[in-house]
Amino acid sequence: MKTHLFAAMLVAGSLVITAEAVSTAQAKDVKVKRENGIYYLEVSGTPYECGLQHGKALRSEIRKSVSDYKANVEKMFGKENAVKILDWALNKAKFKADLEQHVPDLVAEASDIAEGAGVTLDDILMLGMYEEVYEAGPHKIGVAAHPE
Repeated sequence: MKTHLFAAMLVAGSLVITAEAVSTAQAKDVKVKRENGIYYLEVSGTPYECGLQHGKALRSEIRKSVSDYKANVEKMFGKENAVKILDWALNKAKFKADLEQHVPDLVAEASDIAEGAGVTLDDILMLGMYEEVYEAGPHKIGVAAHPE
């Protein structure tokens, strides 16, 4: 079993996740450290176990990021349009299908993180879709941002 070190950075409502194998020793507990807005997690086990530990360790942060992201999209485009934009970005633009085809391990890990955090895979993927949600989506479904 490998131990992985995860760094998760919450930036402007987005969750960016990177992983690097650091040793083959198994950690007993998830170690979480935060420096300069970046979360460093040390987890161990199978890829599923690592993703699950990651999601559980940052459960509240991930759930808040998902909630804030959806609220920002709704604020900018209205609730009905936000639902259409997110659906377009995830499904009609084939973002998720392309990820599943080309990087299935990444999708599996994101799914495990989602399970640990108590959110959906779509929620996790949405956090990395700034251009699809804020730029291409509105244009494709014919909506404009609401003025504040």
